[in-house]
Amino acid sequence: LLWEGERGIGRMVEPEEIAEVMVNLAKPNGKKVFMPYGASRVWIDDVRFITNNSTGTMARALAKHLRINGFEIEMVDVANYTNKQLIEKANSTDFDIYISVAALADIDVDKIDGKIKKDQVDSLKINFKKNVDVISAVREKNKDKKFVAFKYDEIKENAHKKLQALDLDMIVWNKIGSMGNSKVDGAIITKTNEVAYESKNKDEIAQEITKELKLWTK
Repeated sequence: LLWEGERGIGRMVEPEEIAEVMVNLAKPNGKKVFMPYGASRVWIDDVRFITNNSTGTMARALAKHLRINGFEIEMVDVANYTNKQLIEKANSTDFDIYISVAALADIDVDKIDGKIKKDQVDSLKINFKKNVDVISAVREKNKDKKFVAFKYDEIKENAHKKLQALDLDMIVWNKIGSMGNSKVDGAIITKTNEVAYESKNKDEIAQEITKELKLWTK
């Protein structure tokens, strides 16, 4: 299993690429990026949780290209945080751009203490409830910052609606079926532009996103 999330025989990157990264690390552009990534864990009891199949591949590809271009990245694995804890961490962090690549939980549950036993299952009831919306809460406290979100949905128009509702600077729409796959259908959407893509790999999409973010440093 390679760092990018792919399986196969690994090899060293080209020396030219290493040199490019080192040059940009030595000459940062001054922009700090806060990037939650991965899949939330909503704990049912002390040993079981609800999650999803987000691999973090897109976040790692995006972090790579952002670092090459001089951005300072703080990546946060959301598996280690509740939504409320993530909000607290983001609001106590100094950043210029918030990029929500994580597949965050929309639902929460009333957690059961201890471990659910077999003889409890037949009478067991799990109470689901709406989880706090992280990006909305962080946006409210950081109105002067740039915000990028991802929308995993069958309908592209829902991404446009989220862009407007949360006053985002960019949203990346990925069509359902893309999560966990190497090829993605979707679009990069800003308030003034939209770039669609079909069956594109996540590294290429990360490069396109980075190109747009570089414009924000000028």
